Amino acid sequence: MNNKNIICFATLHTFSNKERQHHIMEYFSENNNKIIWINPVGNINHKFSDMIRKVVSRFKGRKEFKEEKNVQLENENLKSEDIFIIPIHKYRFFRVINSILVKHQIRKLEKKYFDKSADLLWTYYPSDVINDFMIYHKKYSNSKIVYDNVQRLRGVSGLPYYVLEFEKELSNVSDYIFCDSITIMNDFMNDGINKIARIPQGVNLADFELTNKEKDSKRYKEISNEFKEFKSKIVGYIGGIHHSIDLELIKYLALENPNFSFALVGKVDIDVNVLKDIGNVKLFGYRNYEDLKYYINFFDVCIIPYKVNEFTRGVYPTKMLEYVASRKKIVSVDLPDIHDFDDYIYICKSYDEFSKAIASESNKEISDTVVSKNSWEQRFKTIDEKLGEIFNEN
Repeated sequence: MNNKNIICFATLHTFSNKERQHHIMEYFSENNNKIIWINPVGNINHKFSDMIRKVVSRFKGRKEFKEEKNVQLENENLKSEDIFIIPIHKYRFFRVINSILVKHQIRKLEKKYFDKSADLLWTYYPSDVINDFMIYHKKYSNSKIVYDNVQRLRGVSGLPYYVLEFEKELSNVSDYIFCDSITIMNDFMNDGINKIARIPQGVNLADFELTNKEKDSKRYKEISNEFKEFKSKIVGYIGGIHHSIDLELIKYLALENPNFSFALVGKVDIDVNVLKDIGNVKLFGYRNYEDLKYYINFFDVCIIPYKVNEFTRGVYPTKMLEYVASRKKIVSVDLPDIHDFDDYIYICKSYDEFSKAIASESNKEISDTVVSKNSWEQRFKTIDEKLGEIFNEN
């Protein structure tokens, strides 16, 4: 797909570590499409004090990311913008006001960046604010709507009921729903939605292949020093330390295997006191996306230590493909999408089975074919094919 104007409602900022939305929008921008990246506006009501805290935290986070990383996804064809809304959802009065605000602001952005109205409206989450704008825009500009779903909202404990109503509303007006997880796809199919395609996560192969030059670099040596006190076998994890991570599993593995070192590389968003006094566990904290391949290089075993529940059954772990691209031994809990790689990943149903798998010297070889077929390059071909259908360009 090329020469299209796209408005993307993102859940992350352009300067965040690269995830699916960054890879896809970057690809579009490199193929002569123009993108307005709308930063998150939310879909849940919060207490006033929480709203203030979130605004301050978001502003502080933007400043820290820009100061520390100075990495931007933006280019000539991709521009990031904030829009203002009243952060209250569900209630009709505020929905009408926000609808007017959003229409006005985005119309101005279209005139600023596009030569005509947007052809494609692309969102990563449902919200009354987003839904109303897309319904309006589709009616008057004949634009197409894609909902790229990478989070199983119906599996989120305690999620307000109206967010699921927003999702139902969005699914009914979308021209296509993409989803990374087989569980999410089955949910929509069970709801009678047939304009749906499973497009799993992908991996940019160059981002996880270390060259000889990189192995001789200053950065490689710096990261190597972070591992100099580690024991013989290093069991590693890259990714956020959040509520889906099974800290009790990690604790069990560390205590059962005192001669191994456990490296957890990622931003910590939860209380990790359960790991506090375990000497062979190290939390590295947040690391730049560009550095992740260096850390994986030092791992002997890569793990996916998720809790297994209704939410994670709809999770397609991006780190799985990053491990695959690095051709490392991988041990995981039993989640539906992990079974795409039955022949290459040790899938475990219990703590004891997991511990035995990381301790075993056996390995499953990952071929070049497996790596290449799960690249973003291959995923983009599928995305272009599906978009060709809705634009009648195939």
